Amino acid sequence: MKYLKLLALCLLPLSFAACSDDDDINGGSATVGFTSSQITLAENASSLTLPIVVEGEHNGLIKVQVAVTNLTGTSVVNDETVIMTSGNLLFPADVNEVNVELRTNVNTPEDDYNRSFTVEIIAAEGATVSTSSCVVNIQEMVDPYNNLTGNWILPIGENDVPVTITGREDRSGFDCTMEYDGVPVDWDMDYSPSGLQVVCGSVVARDIDFGEIGVFNIQFGYVNGGYWYTDNIPAMWNETFDTITLDAGITGGLYTSAGAFGGYTWFSSETTMTKVQ
Repeated sequence: MKYLKLLALCLLPLSFAACSDDDDINGGSATVGFTSSQITLAENASSLTLPIVVEGEHNGLIKVQVAVTNLTGTSVVNDETVIMTSGNLLFPADVNEVNVELRTNVNTPEDDYNRSFTVEIIAAEGATVSTSSCVVNIQEMVDPYNNLTGNWILPIGENDVPVTITGREDRSGFDCTMEYDGVPVDWDMDYSPSGLQVVCGSVVARDIDFGEIGVFNIQFGYVNGGYWYTDNIPAMWNETFDTITLDAGITGGLYTSAGAFGGYTWFSSETTMTKVQ
């Protein structure tokens, strides 16, 4: 957050560049206030501007002092995650609108639906105050990561195979476990906010006896046009986090202990996983 504070200090002198405190204070009958008393801010937003406008007779300088108050909720902290670049605003005679500028960093992995702060006019000279405050309600962006953990079904042939998806502390991906044909299969999915990747090309089960054709390890891949691929399989969740759609079905390929593809596949899944409610 240090860079935000430095930015605020750098911008502070700019608020006073347009006029001087020595200018005559407005003598007309004017009001000053926010254009809105309440707005919504997405939690992943990094900045915010709130207009303050002058109405009525405006023939001289108007001074307005604003402050951030009533900070509520997780990670909503004045001068840390909510930083106002300047609390002192000047309205020369020919300027009827000035923005309050704020930098915000309130995005959190936890879901907190009761977060807000208020920007308030605490003093005005040269005008009376109309709309004195603006409540900023922080809109929670639902975190996909925690919603993807739990019990899922992966269709493989005629079987609905249960899959347990477990999160990691570093949120880099998921540990997935399932049992197919009596064999435990442990596999990985990489995670980013923009999607998933089923990790292919690594061993997910070892020393499976396939009778006459031999004993093999299992690695994930997929078949396309009769060819075998071990690139990771992209996947994406839906808006309600109850399905995961794969770009290709997961196929279990047979590999020798030396890591060579054995030319056979154990199973091939459908492309949609469904969460167990």
